[in-house]
Amino acid sequence: MRGEILILPETTRPRADTPQLAALLKVRVGEDGYFQDVNIRHYRPGLSVRRGIFFAGRCHMDADAHTLEADALQAAANIDALLLGGVVTQEAMIANVDADKCVRCLTCIRTCPHAAVELADNGEVIAAKVVDLACWGCGACVANCPVRAISMVGQALPAWVESN
Repeated sequence: MRGEILILPETTRPRADTPQLAALLKVRVGEDGYFQDVNIRHYRPGLSVRRGIFFAGRCHMDADAHTLEADALQAAANIDALLLGGVVTQEAMIANVDADKCVRCLTCIRTCPHAAVELADNGEVIAAKVVDLACWGCGACVANCPVRAISMVGQALPAWVESN
């Protein structure tokens, strides 16, 4: 018997302009070209490194229709949880940069897993600045700042740090 029809699975690939959109949103693109989840070792559907930006569907993974539907429902639930009070509020503890101490080494910008730190001109000095609503309060920038120009608002440094 000889077959006359050959059925091949559809190949889905990210759009060519995905890296440009990722740069605008300050999110990552993985080696496969899809938007990167928060932590690729622990799959957390729809979350991005930026607070308030969620992924759903084939923009961040190739999956079957059932999985894509569940993914969209999870993204909708994440948005609902974020907007529960009707207003997006900042985390209880966020990082703050002392512009006078900042030496513009960009270490905080490179190490912030949430892309919440940027270089800004406040009219007097160009220094790192934390975008309050993007900061998750993880402290990565505080831990990596070589001149201790960054602190957590509402949290004192441990005594062993201050004595060094």
